[in-house]
Amino acid sequence: EAFGRADLDGTEAPVGVGIAVDRKNPDRYLVNLGVGGLGLPDKDFYLSAEPRFVKIREAYLDHIATMLGFAGVPAADAKPRAAAILALETELAKQHWDRAQLRDRDKTYNLRTFAQLQSEFPGYDWATHFAAEGIAHPGDVNVVTPSAIAPVLAITQQTPLATWRDYLT
Repeated sequence: EAFGRADLDGTEAPVGVGIAVDRKNPDRYLVNLGVGGLGLPDKDFYLSAEPRFVKIREAYLDHIATMLGFAGVPAADAKPRAAAILALETELAKQHWDRAQLRDRDKTYNLRTFAQLQSEFPGYDWATHFAAEGIAHPGDVNVVTPSAIAPVLAITQQTPLATWRDYLT
């Protein structure tokens, strides 16, 4: 689930933060870091071969193309650009944890100091990200899905800028 400022404008961010009561220390608030970026509810909607999910993906592809059309993308370009967006979201979905893993309160509680976060996931400007979210230098950070962060960051860096522009449109 994405967190933070993206939620305010109704968008999903591939990596997002939010603040909540620390579930192991209710006397403090804790910054939580997780992955998102999906327009459909969870990874099964992107990856399952069940006919129900295949139909949903087909309808979602049409929906993305329609939304691009509303944003002024010519009809001839909308479908292939929508396919690139769906492919991006599918790559993100592959890194997401499944619902059972996300319900495990111990697996989703992974405290890091800000310095540890920067060390564990180098090459990403965490200070700027947190500042953009309106969070001053955080103390502890709960990395909700630690195994998903590095692959999602890699996807964000490897995806062409044109696809990101369409995705954000």
